[in-house]
Amino acid sequence: MVEQMAFLGAPLYALFFLVVDDQVISMIFGQKWVPACQVIPWLLVFAYFRLINNSLINMLAAKGRTGINAKVNLMIAPVAFLSFIIGAEQAGILGVGIAVTFVLGIVWTVYWWWVACGALG
Repeated sequence: MVEQMAFLGAPLYALFFLVVDDQVISMIFGQKWVPACQVIPWLLVFAYFRLINNSLINMLAAKGRTGINAKVNLMIAPVAFLSFIIGAEQAGILGVGIAVTFVLGIVWTVYWWWVACGALG
């Protein structure tokens, strides 16, 4: 199931990235929102990893291991919060977008796979 979701998700996110640019954002939301466009590619990468994580979360829930989700979230929350603060201080909204991608996207996904594989054998 993860392969199918990844196979379908990647082209959709790529298409969204190609469609949403400065001109579209300016036309829909106004010129003051154009600086937010620099964050979109980072958040799309995060969204792709989140798509994979949802499969793991649902698999653990189906196996009756919902407590693992709470433990993982409690462990990653302080790290994520700290990374958001550092990202905001270093690069504003772009820094937060990068922090979201690396901490909640890449690091969280790798950790989730490690935890899920250990829990499910």
